Amino acid sequence: MFDLEKLKRSPNFALKTFKDSYYIGETDPVKNIREGLGVCVYINGRHYEGSWSSDKRHGRGFERFSNGNTFIGEYENGKVCGKGVYTWTNQDIYDGEWLDGMKHGYGVWRNNEGDSYIG
Repeated sequence: MFDLEKLKRSPNFALKTFKDSYYIGETDPVKNIREGLGVCVYINGRHYEGSWSSDKRHGRGFERFSNGNTFIGEYENGKVCGKGVYTWTNQDIYDGEWLDGMKHGYGVWRNNEGDSYIG
C-alpha cells in the first residue's frame, strides 16, 4: 500500500507500543498519536495498514483479520465507511458501500460457487 522505507524517512516517523499491538508509522509529535500513514500489528494476528487521523483509522486502508478475512477500502473515525471490498477466507466477497462499520447501501455479494446478490 505504501513504501515503508520512504515512510521511515518521514520526520514524524515513530514506533509506538500498546498493550495488545504495536504501530509503525507517522505520528503527531505534539499529541503523540497516530497521524498519517502507518501499520498497526496486533498480538492476535490482525493487522491494519493505511491512513490514520486523530489516532483512528481514517482514509484508505487494508486490514487482515486474525481469521484470515480481509478488507480494503475506506475508513472514517476508526470504522469502515464508504466503499470497500470484504473477502472471506472461503473467497466469498462483498464489494459495496459501508456505513459505521456495517454493510449499508448498494453492494454486490458473490460466493465461491458463482452465486451472487446485487442490491
